[in-house]
Amino acid sequence: MLTRRRLLLLLLLLHRRLAGLAQSLRIVGPDRDGAPAAAAAPLPADRTLFGLPGAGGGFGGRSHLFSALFGSVTIGTSDLVPERRQRAVRVAFEQADIRVDREDDIRGRLWLHVSSDVGMFAQALQTNGMAGMVGDRRAFRDAFRTGREMLPVIAARGVDLERHSRATLPLRFPGAMAAVVAPVTRHVPIAGVSLRAHTDPRSGEALAVLTDALATARQLGVPTPRLERTVDEFGERHTPRLDDRAVTAPDTGD
Repeated sequence: MLTRRRLLLLLLLLHRRLAGLAQSLRIVGPDRDGAPAAAAAPLPADRTLFGLPGAGGGFGGRSHLFSALFGSVTIGTSDLVPERRQRAVRVAFEQADIRVDREDDIRGRLWLHVSSDVGMFAQALQTNGMAGMVGDRRAFRDAFRTGREMLPVIAARGVDLERHSRATLPLRFPGAMAAVVAPVTRHVPIAGVSLRAHTDPRSGEALAVLTDALATARQLGVPTPRLERTVDEFGERHTPRLDDRAVTAPDTGD
């Protein structure tokens, strides 16, 4: 039986071990059936489930682990994995007193998560790391605004945004959500753990996510001017500029 502590260590160490497969969460990576097949190819398809833990943290200097695991985890379903194996995964979490939420559209949920990461990573470049965002309402607002530009991108990839309306709230209402999130990160210690653990805004993961997201937006003809400016000013400069075609991000006026 796995305890919460052992399960957290297992998940985070596995994440670190698979760092070379960062494409598994990239915008372009997942195939049309929902599994990030190309990046996860070394893992047997009939033994692989994708999920999203309610967790945060990272590895700091001298391999120190900073982490927090909350009381739930979202696990996707798969037609390729036998039900008995899917049930075994759910039971492992439940025995560790972690609630399991099943998600039939795990591809869409993961892409929404990456869309939020795009905003956070872009803003971190301007605040010299996510640690500089703690308690900063304007920084979170700008991060959510940049992430909002990705909504029409993943919609163009086939994600039903209405199905994930709750998960899109911070991106659809950046000002209001920033007013809530910013003070929480300052006054609730556990809320700032993950942000403070991300001290390198130019890490390989961050730049890969940003350049991949921008390349995908260009490929689909979706303008992302905030992301474009950030990557052009702070990040990679090797890709051509967007043209003015196609869809624009939904604007709530927030």
